[in-house]
Amino acid sequence: MKRSTINSLQERDTVHNNAMIGFLYKEAIELLRKGEFDVLGAENTADVIERYVQQRFFKRLNINF
Repeated sequence: MKRSTINSLQERDTVHNNAMIGFLYKEAIELLRKGEFDVLGAENTADVIERYVQQRFFKRLNINF
């Protein structure tokens, strides 16, 4: 059995978080296509998607602001 180090745990967390963020972006794009976000313009669309991903990411990590 391989012994876990702090670096290997951090790398695993980073990979997991990156995968979750990628999934959330994909989910946000699908919601945008379905008309769930009421936005016009590229900048507003990007802002809404970014906020959605951040909120959902922190919610999944049980971090409340």
